[in-house]
Amino acid sequence: MSDLIWRSYADADAPAFTVFMREMAIAAGADPGLTENEVGSWFTSGLVRDPAADTRLVASGDAIVASAMLAPPVGDGDRVDSFGGVLPGWRGRGFGRELLSWSFSRARQLRDELSPGANWSLDADAYAVETTAFALFERFGMQPVRYWYEMAADLSAALSPRPRPDLPVVSFSADYTAALFAAHNEAMADHFDFELTSLDDWSQHDLYQPGFRPDLTRLALDGDQVAGYVLAGEETPGRIRMNEIGTRRAWRRQG
Repeated sequence: MSDLIWRSYADADAPAFTVFMREMAIAAGADPGLTENEVGSWFTSGLVRDPAADTRLVASGDAIVASAMLAPPVGDGDRVDSFGGVLPGWRGRGFGRELLSWSFSRARQLRDELSPGANWSLDADAYAVETTAFALFERFGMQPVRYWYEMAADLSAALSPRPRPDLPVVSFSADYTAALFAAHNEAMADHFDFELTSLDDWSQHDLYQPGFRPDLTRLALDGDQVAGYVLAGEETPGRIRMNEIGTRRAWRRQG
């Protein structure tokens, strides 16, 4: 283990970190759709505030085998997001315990720097099959609070959408940004753990990110308001992700 290096993330790590995250997904039976451009956008968009202080990598040669990264709350939120993990072949060596311990310590420092006295929480995700990750989280006093599903459809299969005929559906253009932001805030206000952010931050994270496909994004309009929307992005060639899907309260259950 003498070749292992513990350090912070650097721009040159984007290719290796993308491979690392994809290998984590494949090992769990999930879809490895993450792209190098998306990884780079985590840092250029400000999702990770300070890569030097808010990231830790364990590297073996040119490969990344374990990592932890923190994203502080947005706006007036109270959730610190932690993401990363340990590759299956490197588990059982204490890397996860060391990285999670660092995550808690750094999250407290971030709180003291950005919002002294606030009651923040640390949020971490794991695939359902990663039982060792859940055991580790529980050792740190964490408990499962939400389960997520990722769903996919083969685009060669015929679809039969039945939209409301009285609501025109258009693709995205910059003219709709403010109306879409208002619709998003209302639609997501009922969503688990939603945190309100600014128009500029939201646009940077959701619209002007690598892979965003305005031509495949759809907005349902009711006058000058956006009633519902689907934001689309390209992950890998031939695979499109529905990044955000929302319907404002007044227009729900109407197709």
